[in-house]
Amino acid sequence: DKRGNTMNKYLTDEQVAEYVRNDGSLCPFCQSSDVEVDSPPENNGPCFYQDCHCATCDRAWTDEYTLTGITPSNG
Repeated sequence: DKRGNTMNKYLTDEQVAEYVRNDGSLCPFCQSSDVEVDSPPENNGPCFYQDCHCATCDRAWTDEYTLTGITPSNG
């Protein structure tokens, strides 16, 4: 997959870690809370990817999700 973690080309490891600590609620570039999701998550092997952008600074990035566990349903 060519997406990989291209965000690291434009952000420091510290900025990426801060974005993750904030649960993706603040733009990793300008810290605005005006983050918008552009597409539903796409599956690619063990990872899911979702395109996002900031309406304040107009920068875009891709969130990366991995499966970490399950919760059984009651029913």
